[in-house]
Amino acid sequence: MLEYQKELLALRLKEEDVGEHIMLAEVTMWSHIHFHNQLKMVLQDLTMPAPPNWNTFLNEIKDVNVDILQDKVKREKEKKEAERAQNIRIACLESRQHNPVEVLHLQMQQTTLGATAPT
Repeated sequence: MLEYQKELLALRLKEEDVGEHIMLAEVTMWSHIHFHNQLKMVLQDLTMPAPPNWNTFLNEIKDVNVDILQDKVKREKEKKEAERAQNIRIACLESRQHNPVEVLHLQMQQTTLGATAPT
């Protein structure tokens, strides 16, 4: 089974989930609204923004060019992977940064007040 087919099948809304609340990013929403938003994102550029009726909508989805859909899914995956890698690099760099007050504290610990005699 092709990858895009797996993704589309993963968008399946189970009958028992209709009318249920789900928590996403600390926001409560209806499961069917989340499902609709996911499907809309996948097919957004490939269908009309507001089809006049249900049959037109279904026909548009059925007639979507599979090659274009695959390419879109591939680009979206690559984008998410690049964002994830970038976030990992940012977290790594942030963990390396020292607190400026801590650096100043360490410098002051090594400071002496007064002249030292040369040996």
